[in-house]
Amino acid sequence: MDYQKLGESIRRIRKQLNMTQEQLAEKVGISASFLGHVERGSRKASVETLVGIANALQVGIDRLFAGSLMYMDPFTELCATREKLIEQFAAFIDKTASDIRYDFLATTAQRVKK
Repeated sequence: MDYQKLGESIRRIRKQLNMTQEQLAEKVGISASFLGHVERGSRKASVETLVGIANALQVGIDRLFAGSLMYMDPFTELCATREKLIEQFAAFIDKTASDIRYDFLATTAQRVKK
């Protein structure tokens, strides 16, 4: 079991839901500090806590474990790959939108100077 990947999975899903560590920790009944350790892979959560995290994030426990197990069946591996692709696409869209806003503001500023 790769606890760092498990924590990364929890963090990725939490951020996709625009949820803070404090909000998730409160829903699960754990401290935000402990959740931070779990997300970094420096502390291990109990099965009960992991089920609570999955329930609070409204995902199946298998989604939390995707990528953290030493062996994954093809479907679980496909789901993990899908999650990574979604995250990369979202980052690309955010960067592209930011670049478009910057270009627009720069062009507008040049027109105003004329």
